[in-house]
Amino acid sequence: MQLQFFLFSFLLTPFIHAQLSKEENQKRLETCGKDTPIFWFESAIPKIAVPISPRHFITRSWPFETNNSKGFNSEIQWEDDGPYVDTGCADGKLHLEVPHYGYQLVPLESKDDPNYNFPVVIRAYLPFFCKTPPSLHYEWPMIVEYEKDLKVNYPCFTREDGVKVGDVFDVPIVSDKTELDNWAATITKLDNQLISATGGNKAKRDGALLKKLDDSWNLIGISYNLTNDLSLDVDFHRMSLYVDTLCEWAGICEALIPPTTSIPIKSEEAVEKKEEKDVENGKKGNKYETILLLFAIRFFF
Repeated sequence: MQLQFFLFSFLLTPFIHAQLSKEENQKRLETCGKDTPIFWFESAIPKIAVPISPRHFITRSWPFETNNSKGFNSEIQWEDDGPYVDTGCADGKLHLEVPHYGYQLVPLESKDDPNYNFPVVIRAYLPFFCKTPPSLHYEWPMIVEYEKDLKVNYPCFTREDGVKVGDVFDVPIVSDKTELDNWAATITKLDNQLISATGGNKAKRDGALLKKLDDSWNLIGISYNLTNDLSLDVDFHRMSLYVDTLCEWAGICEALIPPTTSIPIKSEEAVEKKEEKDVENGKKGNKYETILLLFAIRFFF
């Protein structure tokens, strides 16, 4: 019995540890966005991976796509002769979890320290993948969770990003030479899922939209389809869509706004009625006082 309990606890530990506790999330809120976030690259291909907490990164599904010549669709398999990806979306699931044997396809590499040894990956998933049209599955955002904390700078998240058509962003982007570069991107259109911008470059592979709000850097979007055709817009996955999911799955939550206790304000009509009542009571009081005074005069004199 003790052995069974130990094995059960052992199996649960990585998942419990991965999600930030309330105290850890509060610390994240106090420290996020203070410095320009450090980007880490997927080692197989020069793609951006952005740390979003001490234990979580957001990157994209590119490693799985390159592992299969058919691209990331319902026919892709997690590994040779392995189960198909869409089997993970059974039973009406919304998010697609990467099976443990797929973790080998999400290696990361530090741009500052190529010899850095990352902790063990204990979870990876693609939010909203199962309820999204297959045409949008290409290079889908992926959340990767590690067993231990990393010493990294990470941006904040916000539900209200304030992005408007015409805004210009200086986008950090990865070049073909696996080097960070910048590109000026002008927002052309947006909806609740995607932000589109002009100014792409075929020599660039991946980028992220960052915006400073209240003196803190916020991750607004991560690139979706950088194209070789410079006349076409570049789409970014809009991060405000992921706020609730990150809170539920990773413990990366927005700051709680304490409820305010409202003090009822009396209407002018109620105040006037109260004043009239007070006056009426005053009249009655004066009447009684006059009667008592007359009675006292007659009694004593």
